[in-house]
Amino acid sequence: MVLTAGMFTSCGDAAAGKSPEEVVVAFTNAVAEMDFRTAKKYASAGSQETLDALAGMATMAAGSLTDEQRAEMEEAKISVGDVNCTVDGESCSCSASKAGDSEMLNLVNEGGAWKVDFSKEGMGLGE
Repeated sequence: MVLTAGMFTSCGDAAAGKSPEEVVVAFTNAVAEMDFRTAKKYASAGSQETLDALAGMATMAAGSLTDEQRAEMEEAKISVGDVNCTVDGESCSCSASKAGDSEMLNLVNEGGAWKVDFSKEGMGLGE
């Protein structure tokens, strides 16, 4: 299944009513665009701090890029291809392919909405 995602702008929870696959696509595209404000809308409560740290590192790194490096990064952006999710109650694991590589993401159901668990714990890294 190939999914494409547009920008999701709405009041309330951006992830509400979306399938795990749609949440993975929206989150992954936002991170690829370094749009961490949007990525946080699709991330679990426990992931917010991790994304804040990632955003800070990205901001510092972006400040030291040359125009040529910025252009190369822009050309390298690739949309998410196939997303396959397996739901197990209130959690879900998804495999997302991007440019031939596959990435595993864990999701949790928070208040009826699927959210990417991008915390250290959700990624299996502990505290």
